[in-house]
Amino acid sequence: MSQQNVPIRKKIIILFVVAVANALGSGLAAIYFHPLFLALALGIPVICGLLIVSLKCPRCGHPVAKRTRRVFGVDWTYWGGFTFPSRCDNCGQTFLEGNRTSDVITSR
Repeated sequence: MSQQNVPIRKKIIILFVVAVANALGSGLAAIYFHPLFLALALGIPVICGLLIVSLKCPRCGHPVAKRTRRVFGVDWTYWGGFTFPSRCDNCGQTFLEGNRTSDVITSR
């Protein structure tokens, strides 16, 4: 499975799990072994967060983490949240399945 066929939602979940596991593991290593592990405990989650923010919808190119909500008649735009989006806020493309246009099987 190539990286292009991995669903965006799965990429977000993997990056989130890597960030949390690394922060906990490196944080414990910084406490018990050496304080330099603190750089990993802070650096890798920041890198994973930047990667999540840089993911874009394969159909329209809208950033996945950029969301808009209407509250009291005003549109509010925000980045992130601790949810794993299932569809694009801009075009409605679902993120539950990969971009598998080349994997269509035709019967002969």
